[in-house]
Amino acid sequence: MPDDKGNVVVSESWRHRLIRLDGASGKVAPVITHIPGYPARLSPRADGGALMSVFAPRNRLIELVLLEKHYRADMMEQVPRRFWIAPALATGASFMEPLQIGGMKIMGVHKPWSPSRSYGMVVRLNADLHPVDSFHSRANGKRHGTCAAIEHDHRIIVASKGGNAILKLNVT
Repeated sequence: MPDDKGNVVVSESWRHRLIRLDGASGKVAPVITHIPGYPARLSPRADGGALMSVFAPRNRLIELVLLEKHYRADMMEQVPRRFWIAPALATGASFMEPLQIGGMKIMGVHKPWSPSRSYGMVVRLNADLHPVDSFHSRANGKRHGTCAAIEHDHRIIVASKGGNAILKLNVT
């Protein structure tokens, strides 16, 4: 997302942060670090802020898999893709899915109080790119894998790839 000074702010999903690339020098500066999920697209807001989409929650198991190159390579070679230990855009399709972060399924139902592998969130950032509010899908919800959001006509339009839906949030 470009700013009026020739800089660009981008999200780094696997590093769970936003960074600013200086248009003149090429230097990189962190804007937001330690985001509790994996950020997707940023889109500008009319007031100079931004909308940040977060497609999945972070957890220690996924972070470990991201660090362990050999384990990740073995998993990708030997385990069917749908059962990889990885961020998910949606969950609940199979009882064989790996449960993570204390996830709990009883009789095939993922309990809403139990952390999820997938998630959906949109964060409204002000002009200084500080979070001012957020909109979440439930842990057992169907609107996960939030990959993009834009402002349009005083609404936020959200793409939920995991939920295979376009959502309209009426917010002011």
